[in-house]
Amino acid sequence: MLKKRLSFFIPLLFFIGIFLYLFLYSYHQNGGRWIYSVDDAYIHMALSKNIVTQGVWGVTAHEFTSASSSVFWSLILAGFYLIDVNTFVPLILNFVEGIILLWILYRILKKEQLNEVYIFFALMIFVLFNNTYNLIFTGMEHLTQGILVVLFFYLAATMIPQKVLTNKKQDWLLLLIAMLLVTTRYEGAFLVLIACFWFFFVSRRYMYAIYLGLSSLLGIAVFGVYSWFQGWPVVPITLIVKGNRPEINSLQSFWDYASEGLQAIAFDKLSLFSLMAILLIVCLRTWLNKRFVDRINVMSVSFLIYAYLYMQFTGFYNLYFRYYFHYQLLLLLVLLLGAYKLVIELIKYQKRDTELRTVEGLGLRAGVVITILSLILLSVQVPPMKRGTDEIFMQQIQMAKFVQKYHYNDVVAANDIGAISYYTNIHLVDLAGLASLDVAMARAEGRFNSSFIEEITKKKGTQLAIVYDNWFPGMLPKSWIKVGEWTYPEPTIQLGGRTVSFYATNPAMVERLTQELREFSPTLPRKIVESGLYTQTQQ
Repeated sequence: MLKKRLSFFIPLLFFIGIFLYLFLYSYHQNGGRWIYSVDDAYIHMALSKNIVTQGVWGVTAHEFTSASSSVFWSLILAGFYLIDVNTFVPLILNFVEGIILLWILYRILKKEQLNEVYIFFALMIFVLFNNTYNLIFTGMEHLTQGILVVLFFYLAATMIPQKVLTNKKQDWLLLLIAMLLVTTRYEGAFLVLIACFWFFFVSRRYMYAIYLGLSSLLGIAVFGVYSWFQGWPVVPITLIVKGNRPEINSLQSFWDYASEGLQAIAFDKLSLFSLMAILLIVCLRTWLNKRFVDRINVMSVSFLIYAYLYMQFTGFYNLYFRYYFHYQLLLLLVLLLGAYKLVIELIKYQKRDTELRTVEGLGLRAGVVITILSLILLSVQVPPMKRGTDEIFMQQIQMAKFVQKYHYNDVVAANDIGAISYYTNIHLVDLAGLASLDVAMARAEGRFNSSFIEEITKKKGTQLAIVYDNWFPGMLPKSWIKVGEWTYPEPTIQLGGRTVSFYATNPAMVERLTQELREFSPTLPRKIVESGLYTQTQQ
């Protein structure tokens, strides 16, 4: 038997050790400079920096842009940027949040009366199996979301079977968590909706269900009103540009759309098997206990509904993608608690308490095996984690350094906007639409084409465009002159494209851009393959 809290501190040491190894490796390979593994992190950082230094909620310092779907994360970063605008802030925050999440899981497992050895293996599986380190390196909001999801999920499942008000502090706390959850990522509204259903139809706490729904909308409503007064939509532009919008014009098209969530679940066999196991556990526990509504069953059924809704409306299929971290977290928690409770209840039902030790022994062996498998999975995940920061350094950071040196205050058109916005003071034309409302609406209305791109860039006075050609097949203006290309020579896991192209948007800019690219060329990492007009001129 492990001594008290060793079941927490040993996994914690593993967590810290693995993080330090990955951090130091990445820091060294990128020349003593910390680089995040996705360019989106720099969008949040640029926005938060401009809130603090310029009083502007925008990716650039020159105009409002609703380019982030995580309002709360941007505010958290801005709060710390009041102390110091430092590149390490998102990394440190995510690392600390990883430890907090580990502690929350430990407290939940203790509350459910799992013994210390089981808790140890459960936390080791979390430390080794989950996508936590990759998320820390993204510098994004997903660990904040993970903490809020687990707290909301478990607290709501605790309160729902009570049916009457027993703890006012819990009621107020759940209202606060609901608001922060939806303000962190809008899909948190699915979980709140499910909880409202339970409170209204099962707990019969009608007014509380209404208050819960309204409180969850408070944060995004305030931001929506602010965005509206700035001339932008009430929802972040990311939901318009990236949202999964159906085209329903018949009963068949409605059915086809409604079945997409089931198809997404069936696509990942591990996820499908896990959800079927959860459903079986709910049925067996209900039969054994002659009662349906208890904390574990509420968690399990809620998760099954959430799994469908989330898959249906997000349209994602990769269980290990960063957006699925909270989904994966809830899946592990529900499976672990449900399976543990079922085994204990089966033993009590058969009145064979002497078999408990045998079952515990089997459980421990299973814990050892799963932990070893998780360690193997971690070893498979580590190379992509390290590759991600390398790729961003090779491409987006080099783009940012180039713009910082030669076009610091100019008008630049681009489609990967994070690093070039964070490290410069450019006026941006975002051809992906996240930071340019005109572009976003043109995309949404089907008007985004070569003529529109030429018109908007001329209107804004754009001189330089830095884009992935493969994002705009047949759409880039013929009047643009491609001066050069930088190609990342290996298969990519994080980049939007292996080759980024530099365009002069008018003939008068060609000579200047050629000279700039030639001058910058010796500072590029050796791995980058250069091509185009400026290399031919150099020869």
